[in-house]
Parts: sequence; structure tokens; C-alpha cells
Amino acid sequence: MKKMSDEMFREIILRDAGYCGNEYGMPEIIKEEFDLKTIKLIGCQNIKSNDERHKDYGVHFYKWDDKLECYYKNPYRYVEKLKQYKFMFTPDYSVFLLSNPNVQRFNIFRSRWVGNFYQRKGCIVYPGAGWGGKDTFSWCFAGLPYNGTLSISTLGTFTEHKKAFLDGYFELLKQKNPENILCYGKPHREMEGTCNIISCLHEAEIINAEKDFLETQKYYRNLLFDVEELYGKRA
Repeated sequence: MKKMSDEMFREIILRDAGYCGNEYGMPEIIKEEFDLKTIKLIGCQNIKSNDERHKDYGVHFYKWDDKLECYYKNPYRYVEKLKQYKFMFTPDYSVFLLSNPNVQRFNIFRSRWVGNFYQRKGCIVYPGAGWGGKDTFSWCFAGLPYNGTLSISTLGTFTEHKKAFLDGYFELLKQKNPENILCYGKPHREMEGTCNIISCLHEAEIINAEKDFLETQKYYRNLLFDVEELYGKRA
């Protein structure tokens, strides 16, 4: 077996806390300058070596968690691949409303850690903001840059959990005052005029992305417990 280097040991095993500048221990992602006139995206599952065709694209991670695990478990493997693209978001690990708070916090930590790691390796990172219910608002935005460019996704928030999404969106504006919001999906009407919102997808792409999300969600929903299974039927 190949011996793990000291650097790799520190990064992968210890997840060095030296890159955390907040009380919650979330790795910090510094503000990147934003000057993109057009935004083109490629999904993280489609990146490859020597990808000349997509070198002016950004990489998005708005996929289900099984497609994102590798960037936390084996981050060194993707450094050179990701550096060839124009920018990247951070992995959108799930923060389900009914998840155990420890899992929610761990998934936010993973997203920040991956963004911090690749930023230190030379990638331009526009971090994604994620949240659960109001009980997550005290820590879920820790490590995000103030007055920077952030990404969010609205996929799946028009059919359910709309209020929870908008509550988190307005809390994000309050805490981080983002200069730009890169929105993967169609913005909600309530978001209009609140920030410089830049849609990352054309209308046809949004329709296809939303359709793909909802169809895939049916599969993943079968793997999750519902409230009645967790707590029993309530009177």
C-alpha cells in the first residue's frame, strides 16, 4: 500500500482546523472577485482530464450526495481536473429538514472544507449556501465570505418546502449581504430585487434540470424515512 504523505495525513485524517476563523469550526472560504459576463456550467460528474472543450465552464455540484462523496473522501484525486475549469461551486451535501442536527452540521462542514481545500489548491471557488430549518441559521452560513459571490439552488423548492427555502434565503442575505447570487434553477418571485441574482441556466435548461431533479427525487425518497415511520402516527 502506498504510504500517505504528511500533507495528505493532515488534510484527510485531521481535516486541519487551522483554516477555520469562526466559533463554529467551519473552514473559511475567501471572497473571489466576480467578473464573468457569461456563465456556462458542467456537472461535477462530467469533468475529465484535458477537457479543452469546457475550459471556460464552471463546475457545479448540484447533484445527489452519492455523486459528491468522492470530493470529500479523495480530494487530491480531482485537483488537476478542477483547476482546468474557470471556477467551481462547492458540493451541495444534503441538509434535510428532518435530518439529525449532527448530520446537518457535518454536511455543511464538508461543503466548506472541500471549498477551502480546492481554493488553497488554486481553484476559483464560489461557495454554495445551504440550510435546513431555522434552528440551523446560527451556524449554517459560517465560513462563507461576506459581501461575496455565492451560489444556491432552487430545484425542488417550488413543489414543497418553499417557506423553509425562502426563510433561509432571506437569512443568508441578512448575515452575508452577498454581492451576487448565482442561482441554479428558476428564482422565486419573492427573490426579485433582493440581490444581484444571476441565473446560471437558460429557461430550457431549467425545465430539464427541474424535471431531472424531481424524477431522481422519487428514487431517493424511497430510501428515506417519513415522519410517521420515524415518530409513529400522531393523533
